[in-house]
Amino acid sequence: MTTAAYSLDSLVDRATASSRGIGYLHRLLALREDDRLAEQKLATHMTRYSEAELLIRQIHSLLPGGTGPVSVRDTIDQFGYRDVHSASVMTSIAVIVGVDRGAVSRTTWRWIAAMVAVSVVTSEATGQHRDVAATAPLMAHLGYLMLAAHAPGLVAEVDALAEERGVTRADAEQTLTGFTEFDLADRVVASWDIQPELLALARGDRDSPLAAHLARATAAAARFGYADPLYSGDTDIPDPELDAALELRGGPEWVEFAVSVLLIAAPGS
Repeated sequence: MTTAAYSLDSLVDRATASSRGIGYLHRLLALREDDRLAEQKLATHMTRYSEAELLIRQIHSLLPGGTGPVSVRDTIDQFGYRDVHSASVMTSIAVIVGVDRGAVSRTTWRWIAAMVAVSVVTSEATGQHRDVAATAPLMAHLGYLMLAAHAPGLVAEVDALAEERGVTRADAEQTLTGFTEFDLADRVVASWDIQPELLALARGDRDSPLAAHLARATAAAARFGYADPLYSGDTDIPDPELDAALELRGGPEWVEFAVSVLLIAAPGS
């Protein structure tokens, strides 16, 4: 299929054909970590959502011998609220993205999973954006994920043109189609009841404090070898505060484990 066959309206229709996952995402984003009942509420939401329940069982399949607790609450106790919340957000976005999640390359899911993991650690190190840290990388790339799921041929053309001309992916999208991944995300999230700062990320805003947080996490993830293939930022600038926080978590080995867990939330990857 050529780029001429794609239109923004048709892609919006495909991306909004199912509302599965959106209600669950809204409930996750309504949770606040400082709520003393946050873990209980997270467990309740996950127990009522079939994909999340399956996620828990799959996570435990990674444990040595495949043993360990299988209940949602036991999993939260073992892995911690933040990590389980991150995996749950990844699950909901993967469901929202589209029916053929396998169309999104494993490489793409891997660098986004790494950014989710590192974004959470960045929020721990700075004490900022804790409630949205896991969601920020996914929302910032929501339009791209939907293009990859619903128009993989177009994404291949976009990536090739961006690399050939040394331009951003959005510039290449605009050249080929007259719209960008952020235009697609803007139309898709217009009716979503989520935080304005997350909606701004989906729409391409890169000037907010949350966007600055995400840029820092993106650079750190790239230093660990998980970079957007078209990421052009400087990954060699030291970030002692964040690097120390990552080392406390376990350094590269922890990032690799976190990515492997989060990838479970993207079936087909």
